[in-house]
Amino acid sequence: MTQPNNAPIDTHAHIVPESLVEEARAAGRTLGVTVEDTDSGPALQFQGLVPLRPLGGLARMEPRLEWMERQGVGIQILASWLDIQGYTLPAVHAATWARLFNEHLAQVINDNPGRFRGLATVPLQDGALAAR
Repeated sequence: MTQPNNAPIDTHAHIVPESLVEEARAAGRTLGVTVEDTDSGPALQFQGLVPLRPLGGLARMEPRLEWMERQGVGIQILASWLDIQGYTLPAVHAATWARLFNEHLAQVINDNPGRFRGLATVPLQDGALAAR
């Protein structure tokens, strides 16, 4: 169902794109990011830190879209879940992680025309890399 043009906009919605989780599962170890499968779903772990809580609905699009329909939300502004920013990673790895997040976020937006907008992330631990 398409929401009317005056449908509410959810301006505070976190996401961990499922495709990013799969990329982290396949190659994240080189950046210091691993995926642990739990009974409640995948959980990311950043090198030297304890595993994060399972991602649950942050990674799954179908429940998100169903919730938006039930609530009458037309658009969500998507941003990274703060726990996955990668601020403890070395700056060069954090820059790669941020780029990966942004690419996967862009794909979510492109795959769902008109439903989402996105807020990119940057590696704040290095101003020069963040400015790129």
